[in-house]
Amino acid sequence: MATKNENATVEMNVKHMLDFNGFTDAVNSIVSGCFDDETGEIFYEAVDFIERSEVIERYTDYVLPDNINEAFKAIYETDVYEQACKNIDENQLVRLFAAAEAKLEAKEKRANAEAQAGVQAVMARFEQLSEQMEAAFGSVTPEQISGVFNAMADGAFDEEKIVDALMKREKKNGEE
Repeated sequence: MATKNENATVEMNVKHMLDFNGFTDAVNSIVSGCFDDETGEIFYEAVDFIERSEVIERYTDYVLPDNINEAFKAIYETDVYEQACKNIDENQLVRLFAAAEAKLEAKEKRANAEAQAGVQAVMARFEQLSEQMEAAFGSVTPEQISGVFNAMADGAFDEEKIVDALMKREKKNGEE
């Protein structure tokens, strides 16, 4: 098949359909190219470009340039993609894009659920910490806390007395 490419004619062979492995590889490649596993974000702005790239790479023998900007030009400024699509089974192409979209949405939902679970775990930990703080310091009044801070600010805080008092308390608790 001949196609126009920057005022030149390009010959390319086009597969009518992909086999099962080729189809699933194409879906997975689209998904991995459009999804950031670290952030759980879909790069919506790149989906069309990546889908078109996969179609050209999987269904034709046309070689896209390695440079992303040159590949972008080849896809959008020539009729390579359109000419390839004329010879590809339309139903398979529709299923390919639908499968990639469904898989992207599922990955996004899973990433969001994992993030939500992480937030809930942090919130539970803060709740636990709050309960522990309440148990440890619940009987301490704001005036007592203020007195401790004032003593610290005035330099009247004696670390040795605090350590002695803690040791006596631990010893007393150990005897009970």
